[in-house]
Amino acid sequence: MIKDIPPDNIIWVDETGIEEHLIRTHGRTKRGERYYADVPGKRVGRTTLIAGYGEGKLKAPMRFKGHTNTNV
Repeated sequence: MIKDIPPDNIIWVDETGIEEHLIRTHGRTKRGERYYADVPGKRVGRTTLIAGYGEGKLKAPMRFKGHTNTNV
């Protein structure tokens, strides 16, 4: 059980990613007129961050380009 593990031996790990393409999802125009804008049609990339947290400290943070997969 987790409650039996000393807190000094627990490390929480989390992952997050940031897509690097910016797409406009809203625009403004006069009422009744259609809004037109250029939208990039390609993916630029992704930056992923993974780190552990334990004993009140950040542990082994890492950042890399791409998605998290079994090679990480």
